[in-house]
Amino acid sequence: MAESTTKFLQTEIEQLVSLCFSEYTTQDLNPLKLATDSHLKYLKNKKKSFVSLDASRPWLCFWTLNSANLLDLLSDAEALNYNLPDYTIQLLKYQHHSGGFAGGFGQLAHLAATYAAVHSLALLQDESAWLKIDRQKMHSFLLQMKQPDGSFIMHKDGESDVRGSYCAISVAKLLNILTPELKQGCAEYIRSCQTYEGGIGGLPGLEAHGGYTYCGVAALALLKELEILDLRSLTYWATSRQMSFEGGFQGRTNKLVDGCYSFWMGGVLAILETYWDSTLYDHQAMHKYTLTCSQLETGGFRDRPEILKWDEDNITLTESQKSATMKITEPKTPYIHYNSDTDQVLGTTALIPPMELETALNFAKSTMPSSSSSSIEQHHVILDPQTSGSEWDDSDEEEQDEEEVEQRKKFTAIRAQHYNMKNVLRQAKLNEEEHLRLHRLKHPDDPEVECNDSEESDDGHCESIGVLNKNADVIDYRRDMESENSNIKQ
Repeated sequence: MAESTTKFLQTEIEQLVSLCFSEYTTQDLNPLKLATDSHLKYLKNKKKSFVSLDASRPWLCFWTLNSANLLDLLSDAEALNYNLPDYTIQLLKYQHHSGGFAGGFGQLAHLAATYAAVHSLALLQDESAWLKIDRQKMHSFLLQMKQPDGSFIMHKDGESDVRGSYCAISVAKLLNILTPELKQGCAEYIRSCQTYEGGIGGLPGLEAHGGYTYCGVAALALLKELEILDLRSLTYWATSRQMSFEGGFQGRTNKLVDGCYSFWMGGVLAILETYWDSTLYDHQAMHKYTLTCSQLETGGFRDRPEILKWDEDNITLTESQKSATMKITEPKTPYIHYNSDTDQVLGTTALIPPMELETALNFAKSTMPSSSSSSIEQHHVILDPQTSGSEWDDSDEEEQDEEEVEQRKKFTAIRAQHYNMKNVLRQAKLNEEEHLRLHRLKHPDDPEVECNDSEESDDGHCESIGVLNKNADVIDYRRDMESENSNIKQ
């Protein structure tokens, strides 16, 4: 049975992970630790490269602030090179006039952007900024996103999935506006998204996915309705997502390990461990994969080890030196300038090789290596001036059958006649005159066929057809002419 692409990639990933583990062992890195200084550098310097994420400004704030909080650096404004009040001012500018927060200036209110903005303001712990969130309009916005089946759409006329349920419930819980009207039908909708595997999909009937499972489980935990799910099948599915060799997590069945699912699946299992009051997965194996295979020396995390290793410092330097008018230098296209009067290549003393066959071959022999001279002498080329103008040797024709030779000569004659259009046109004209002469003899008084004086030759023949009308005889005459001309050409 042929191996699938995923199985081939799985083997390759295991080899790369094994290499990472062996490097860690040989370097005697013990204990495993978070590279705080590198991550701090990443948080300070990488924000400038996120210009394209204009619709995700609240998310950039949340990712930076939450990472700094986890590193216990949120209060160290000098270390992070930012001013906390600046974050507050920017986030409040994204608050939409109809409730909720937008991803950027002048954009629609969006549940995901609202989640990021509200959680960022909570991390900043600025009470005056927190009170500036319009809770009444926020509650109205969440109700507008609520759907009859208990789900939430992400924005006006947008899509609905389990993400919307988690974002809406989390925001309402933080702002203390989680009313019965908002909660109605939410748990039942999330339960409908649980699959036969035990995980939760984005919509009812879709494949179980680590990210959507976290959103669904976290939302039900906030609603205190976790037991509405089949928790045994959910726990079995979630624990099965930890890869036995790598130690990290995959997001779906038969997929590759991915560093981001250390958060998504780790979050799911943290909630389930609290519920079951038991350890459900290998924490040390997950830590080892995250810190040796996902953590980068330059700061930040990646999904899995890659074959290519990027020089981040060089990329940063190149990006800083780029400009809109950056010029690409290329060598000039080589071109030989030839003087036809002196038969010389300008800029060099070399002459153009002569074009005569004998001298050209002699020139080639003199310029080629000695090892190749023997191969040139083996070619039987006739260079005798007396025989150079003679006809080709027709010995091959003598060996052929006489009937084939005769047919070939006949074909050659017919082809030559076919392409001799001058004779064809001349013959057609003579036939035309003959038909006209016979017609005049047959109908001497026919006024429809005339010959102009200027078109009559010395022997009395007419050089042109003259004036022809719709006379029936003349029409027959035209048909005869066309038929005969066609036969001549064939």
